[in-house]
Amino acid sequence: LMVTMSGADPGPNQGNSYQLNTQLLITDNDNDGVNSDLDCDDTDPNLGDINADPECDGPNMVTCTGDFLVDGTDAQDELDAISNCHTITGSLTISNTGLTNLNGLEDLESVGGYLWISYNAALTSLDGLSGLTSVGGVLQLYDNDALTSIEGLSGLASVGEDLYIGYNAALTSLDGLSGLTTVGGYLYIRENAALTSLDGLSGLTTVGGDLSIYYNDLLCEDYAWDLANSIT
Repeated sequence: LMVTMSGADPGPNQGNSYQLNTQLLITDNDNDGVNSDLDCDDTDPNLGDINADPECDGPNMVTCTGDFLVDGTDAQDELDAISNCHTITGSLTISNTGLTNLNGLEDLESVGGYLWISYNAALTSLDGLSGLTSVGGVLQLYDNDALTSIEGLSGLASVGEDLYIGYNAALTSLDGLSGLTTVGGYLYIRENAALTSLDGLSGLTTVGGDLSIYYNDLLCEDYAWDLANSIT
């Protein structure tokens, strides 16, 4: 804000009157598309319109209505397009991409429908989903050949319907699911060739449907029975 003042010194017959001219200098110094008079901080492009983000604490999180698909060659652009979603009311599918991570989705807390993450040959982690706490429908982690860790799901507490984890050839543990307490439907853990432990499901107390654990070549059968005996 720049204010300029101009006026003549009052003469003996002018009393205390003088002329005040103001000029508001509007700029966009951080090139974020928000003019300085409405910008939380015109030196920081991550802090924009004060009307959209009254607390000026970062991008304003929004509820994103409908279903969203991230796939193919446009996957990164499609991921970026939902990076400000706090809630997705419908479903989210991330499939057939060249993504190596899901960075940019850290502010996503809930998906009302299903969440399918499948056929992503280069995906190594789910760290971008660190803020996710609930999935209302089915959660499917399927055929992600390079996926070695699901620790990005450490905030997940509930899955409303089925949880399916299958054909993730490099996945050795389920440690990222330590916060999961409830699966509303079936729990399938199938054909994860490198899986050696189910310790990540130690917090799971309720499974609404069947528990199916099979064809995980390196997994001791006793671990499956231990899990079955610990849930209701």
